[in-house]
Amino acid sequence: MCPDRLRLPLIFYYAHTASVYVNKLLQAEFIQSRVNNHFETLFETGVNENKWDNVENNRMGGSFVWPPLKEVVEFRKQVRELVREKIFHSTLQLPITQDNPWWGLLMVMDHDAVHTETSSVLIRQLPIHQVRLVEGWRKGPLTAGEPVEQNPMIPVSARTVKFGKPRDFPTFGWDIDYSEIHMSVPKFEASKYLITNKEYLEFVDCGGYNNKEVWTEEGWGWKENRQPNHPLFWLCNKGCKSGCGGTLSTYSHCTTHNTDGSKRPHDVGRHIPEGKDKFRFRTMCEEIDMPWDWPVEINFHEAKAYCNWLGADYRLLTEAEYHAVRDFPPVNMFPPNKLGFHDAMGNVWCLLEDHSNGLPGWESHMLYDDYARTYFDSKHNILLGGSWVTNGYEASRFVRWWFRRHFHQHAGFRVVKMVDKSQNPPVRYVKPIENIEDVEIPLYVKDPATIWTEPKNGQFQQETPESVVLRLSHEYGDHNGHNFYKGLSDLCKQLVDKYKVSSLRMLDVGSGCGRVSFEMARQFKEVVGVDYCNNYIGASFSVLKKGNLEFVQPIIGNALEGSTAVQNTISNIHNEGDFNSLTFKQFTWLPNELSNFDLVLHQLIDRAVNKKAWCLRLWELIHEKGLVVFTSFEISDLETIQQLIGPRLRWLETHHIPLTDTNGPVNAMITVWCRA
Repeated sequence: MCPDRLRLPLIFYYAHTASVYVNKLLQAEFIQSRVNNHFETLFETGVNENKWDNVENNRMGGSFVWPPLKEVVEFRKQVRELVREKIFHSTLQLPITQDNPWWGLLMVMDHDAVHTETSSVLIRQLPIHQVRLVEGWRKGPLTAGEPVEQNPMIPVSARTVKFGKPRDFPTFGWDIDYSEIHMSVPKFEASKYLITNKEYLEFVDCGGYNNKEVWTEEGWGWKENRQPNHPLFWLCNKGCKSGCGGTLSTYSHCTTHNTDGSKRPHDVGRHIPEGKDKFRFRTMCEEIDMPWDWPVEINFHEAKAYCNWLGADYRLLTEAEYHAVRDFPPVNMFPPNKLGFHDAMGNVWCLLEDHSNGLPGWESHMLYDDYARTYFDSKHNILLGGSWVTNGYEASRFVRWWFRRHFHQHAGFRVVKMVDKSQNPPVRYVKPIENIEDVEIPLYVKDPATIWTEPKNGQFQQETPESVVLRLSHEYGDHNGHNFYKGLSDLCKQLVDKYKVSSLRMLDVGSGCGRVSFEMARQFKEVVGVDYCNNYIGASFSVLKKGNLEFVQPIIGNALEGSTAVQNTISNIHNEGDFNSLTFKQFTWLPNELSNFDLVLHQLIDRAVNKKAWCLRLWELIHEKGLVVFTSFEISDLETIQQLIGPRLRWLETHHIPLTDTNGPVNAMITVWCRA
């Protein structure tokens, strides 16, 4: 079952956490063997779609058949037993620092807690007859004493705030939480309570969902596609689209009949009256009377539309302002903090203005290099504070969560009114990789040039037009009769012959714009080129499909117009080869699906920000008789390479090949490795 067409079926998430236990603990050398490689590959990674399309069908194909529940249950039991045995029969290594194998155990345990929360949102979207309350479930009260009649704005004086997690803090943490930052916060006003269902009802009744003027361009695009008439967890009798996927695609939470006219199974003929009580409310496992004093749970687009509807002076909290109001259920269930704010932490996550980005000094962890870095793209926003279901480390005051702006979680918002309109808000927007002129700048930003922060993902630098042009020139150009990438390909072919390696399957890690992959495809029956750079992969497909640079022409313009050598080489490669067995894939890590290769060429290491992360699985990418060819211009000593690669590969020989760079000739150190 797929309760949300933007996510995968629940069976995936049930197996996903167990597969992550094995994959990460194997990389951490906490365990030494796999349990079920097929499951650990199939359930390795979820989805984070670029837009609101049907991810379930795009990811797996509409007819994809998932493994039976019985097999997944058995897989989870086997993983649990393996990890328990390791814990009980291993010596705890203290202190547990980030390079300690036990850090990996803390990581996968908290990853489990994260998916407990995100899965609870999916369960909340299932048809009501398919869920039930567990015995002993404690329900939250609909009200807490006097109802919330007013939500006054509380003034907050100008101040400096500090947030972020110190590196030496003695608990586990995710990479995005670390480092500290000081920010100046101008005076502002914020709502005493999180915005309630009752407050949001006025926006709904005033036609807010059909008022294009109050929505951002991106938000209106989501609204038009999704066609909501009210928040996701509100229930009416209008037959609204519920956004479920797969076999549930016609289901509607908002009627006794589905959108195709069929009657909902097991429905008792629920009736929702007109008037003030025309809505009911969906909790995780029940449909209840509308709790008007509970915080409304919506996505970022809906929250922004509400703020814009209030007026030009209103917006969401920024991350810095959130920390200014926070001092270390129904919105009035617990007493306010000393500044007068209720629910400064907990109940629901708080949606914020800021884009997801690392703090100054941010570094990824080698076991989960792409945990946060790939989302520093200006398309994800920060959430803080946790919700009623948040558990484990996620309930820490240091946690910085993020999602795409159209995602739904147990999340609400607090309204801010600007007081000092002469200053920019203390917000951190991520500078887009390209087309910054197309970004919607809110009217309350006085000086747009000062609000941007560079994405902490340094790998985005390869996405620029200049980088693509330089890479194409290096790979396909004629440099005084010598081309490094052609020479590297020739060396790989010689090594295959020398060590009598099979010419069946070859993997090109850091394939760039594809030159080596094309050369090796003349010898190998299957070649896979992988790179994290989207524009490099686009250039590779240009050569593969067109024999020209049509796919990347909009990016690089006419920068290579005068380079006949590049154009001729690309044309010749395309015309002379049969590349049906060649494919290119964009990966931000080396997933389990990459395995059992005869030859692996690793030419990414100099571009990788976290070099160790791109080496942890090298030994597993080749079969027992395979070779790894490791290329670097920056690393010139064997000991450093051995430390990166680890003890599971054994050095065979070393070569050097020159490259003519813009700064003159440089030598690459080429080392050859096999299974130890």
